[in-house]
Amino acid sequence: MSQARANRRGIVAILAATACFTTNDAAVKLVARTTPVGEVLFVRGLIACLLVGSVLAALRHVANLRLALNELVLARSGLEALAALFFTSALIHMPLAELSTVVLVSPLIITALSVVLFGEIVGWRRWSAITVGFIGTLFVVKPTPSTFDAWALLGSCVLSPRRPGTC
Repeated sequence: MSQARANRRGIVAILAATACFTTNDAAVKLVARTTPVGEVLFVRGLIACLLVGSVLAALRHVANLRLALNELVLARSGLEALAALFFTSALIHMPLAELSTVVLVSPLIITALSVVLFGEIVGWRRWSAITVGFIGTLFVVKPTPSTFDAWALLGSCVLSPRRPGTC
């Protein structure tokens, strides 16, 4: 496969994934108005399991599911369930655009914290990108004490691949 074709394929995959996640978030926000969070998470998880199971079956990787019984994978799954609970709770209490912006700033926070916590070396270009990213976030969110609350913090505690972050 040529580099250009691989790039186009990647772009289409990212656009499709983003569309799916945005649709899911909007649907969860609508449904969660009248349905308890636990039920929303259960149905959402069930649908995700069915979709992923269908893909695994289509690709003939069902036998590899036994690898998911690893302790680290199970621990990650538990943290992912907790992150989904946090995100869904924040989604119910915050506007979707604000929560999405807070979540998308997570990679910037992780990069900045990697210096403090792990002694990583971050060059001036990355620091410049982090600064510009934070300034852009401030323009979008326009934080005031009333808009940036505990729900925003809870919503940013996300560990999933689509929303990389940390509490």
